[in-house]
Amino acid sequence: QKEGQDFLRLGRKERVRAELLSNTSEEVARRCSTPTMLSDCYNSYLVVGSTCLGVDHAAIVNRQFDWCVLDEASQALLPSVLSSLLLAKRFILVGDPAQLPPTVQS
Repeated sequence: QKEGQDFLRLGRKERVRAELLSNTSEEVARRCSTPTMLSDCYNSYLVVGSTCLGVDHAAIVNRQFDWCVLDEASQALLPSVLSSLLLAKRFILVGDPAQLPPTVQS
């Protein structure tokens, strides 16, 4: 947001920092008066933030992204991240070995 790149944050707005609330899907939807307007608005975002389990949201159904960045990858189980990874042409898995150990070790 500081760099001027607009983004959409999917998920419950109760879990979003106050300064980012205007970027939540709920707030964006409030500004749209028709389903077509909402779809166009959602599709205008190049950067979309979501949890792995939130990728079935209407804002990203039938979309293809250039990149998927998966944070805490060592904690994620494959079935929970597969949908996210399939939405992108390329992906980056990010994890910090100094934090929690991997969920699956083999």
